[in-house]
Amino acid sequence: MDRFLSGLKDYVEHLKLFSSNARAFLVGGLIIWLGVSMFMLLLNLYFKELGLSEGYIGTVLSRKALGSVLLAIPIGLILGRFTFRFALTVSAFVIGVGYAAQVLTESSPMILVAAFLTGVGITIVRVASAPFFMRQTTQKERTYLFSMNFAVSTVGALAGSLIGGFLPKLFSIVTDVGYEQYRYSLVVAALIIVSSAIPFLTIAEEKPDRKAHSEFLSDLKKTDWWLIGKLSIPTFIIGCGAGLIIPFMNLYFRDLFDSPAGTIGVLFALLQCFMTAGTLVGPILGKRLGLVRSVVLTQMASIPFMLVLCFSRYFPVVVVAFLLRGALMNMNQPLSVNFAMEAVKKEEHAVTNSVLMLAWTGSWAISVQLGGTLIERYSYVPSFLITIALYVAASILFYWFFKDVEAARLPKHEVEIKEM
Repeated sequence: MDRFLSGLKDYVEHLKLFSSNARAFLVGGLIIWLGVSMFMLLLNLYFKELGLSEGYIGTVLSRKALGSVLLAIPIGLILGRFTFRFALTVSAFVIGVGYAAQVLTESSPMILVAAFLTGVGITIVRVASAPFFMRQTTQKERTYLFSMNFAVSTVGALAGSLIGGFLPKLFSIVTDVGYEQYRYSLVVAALIIVSSAIPFLTIAEEKPDRKAHSEFLSDLKKTDWWLIGKLSIPTFIIGCGAGLIIPFMNLYFRDLFDSPAGTIGVLFALLQCFMTAGTLVGPILGKRLGLVRSVVLTQMASIPFMLVLCFSRYFPVVVVAFLLRGALMNMNQPLSVNFAMEAVKKEEHAVTNSVLMLAWTGSWAISVQLGGTLIERYSYVPSFLITIALYVAASILFYWFFKDVEAARLPKHEVEIKEM
């Protein structure tokens, strides 16, 4: 008990070191992910109410990923020309407008364009986050801020899942038409996302030195692309696996267990609780085992629970597997991002984060459409099995690339990263 209290006190002391700018980012992020999680819960169900197929839903999701793929690196390159306050505020409006447009029109081309726009907005906030944290922290509290950001996003997602599951029932008072209940709920979610601009506008920072970011080609030539490539390959493989099944988990419970939106909302809220717990445990695990081993261990530990989701049709067991898989995979996210940021030079932070985003969303752009088609034709088992194989391959590669990096928290010039 004393050890637990001592660890908790140490954790709180690190949280107190966060700057006011970092706290403003966390509040804005909480609001954004609250709204985004409502869309993640309800948008697929809304499209199904409109009579659209899993294949088409996969196409919409892939267009969102495509928006991230095409602009991840350009955003990383131009990010230094603007203040983080400006970039984050723009992202809030782009995400909110993009999502709202998807539910305020039934035109297929417009939905796809709006999905693309949403992907661009989400990319801005994700690409900006890691460089922003590196500038707002010292090495002492940095890992804790990365983890707290993931924890805040999952807390926002928890609230969004609960609210999102409840709103369609609330709007049933207004209309008996199922898709209209979802539509009104999603418009509320879009307004919530736009309101995240308020805390972002309180971020205080100096105007960037645009001259320092004017020589893009020169910067690209100096970048350690070999190292960034090794950081990105496992991320790409994990993304390929995740895209096959994770975006369709709400439909998984709807199709296989006939779960209503309210029940799915509660399940997703519970998932966020487990993911938050996993995220907060991440720094402790990283401190004991090292960042590399922690990432590999948590990814491999999720595999048995994926097998349960694949083959079991006993609802209580499936729910437990669903929650534990999410906690384990979310546990390694802040650790892997922190590792990547520590491994590269300061001036490579934005580009590295952009390439990692490109690897993740690029893989989703490919696999999410394939996942929708596989599920439509063969149900969920093939997608789960392929995902499991890809998770194992990514874990092996990550360990092979970085197993000799002992002092993962040190900057790259103090760490010998062997060329493979």
